[in-house]
Amino acid sequence: MHQKLEDTQCALAIMNPLLQPAEYLELLKWWHRHWKVLEHLERRLRPDHADTLLIPQRRSAKAEADIQALAGLLNLPPDDNDYDSWPEPDIPGASGSWEGLAYVMKGSELGSKMIKKQLQTSLIGTPAINHLGFFDSAPDQPAWPVVIHRLEELLEQPLTRMQCIASANRIFEWLIRSAL
Repeated sequence: MHQKLEDTQCALAIMNPLLQPAEYLELLKWWHRHWKVLEHLERRLRPDHADTLLIPQRRSAKAEADIQALAGLLNLPPDDNDYDSWPEPDIPGASGSWEGLAYVMKGSELGSKMIKKQLQTSLIGTPAINHLGFFDSAPDQPAWPVVIHRLEELLEQPLTRMQCIASANRIFEWLIRSAL
């Protein structure tokens, strides 16, 4: 599923060395609306851990700030999507579902380091270079080791492990379908 997501047009475009600021803005809008939905899903599945295991400043807030600033600099319309109308991936509220979601979200954060390096190269000398907040990661956050530890615990519980895998796969499928 990772490879399928990396092969989507959206993923390939963000890594394009000839990426233009207006194209970056559109890709950032895509990531923003999907991330907003995932953050909502995360809070619904595990409201007791929503602000302790994942980044305290929501990535969607960083994306929104980048979009507004970059749209203003490029004299383009800001992001005007109605996020309440975006469907969530079909994830049951079963044990393991939140961990599958956390795996995808935290893995995305780790992958954003590579994306940010590429963007710093492709967008150098443009106004977009100053608006990479969504792709900033927080390497000092303890969340990834906590998520991995929880996933390792799930390996001992076959049913919960399968629910975790199913959750992650459904999220990947949801992203892939909307990226085509």
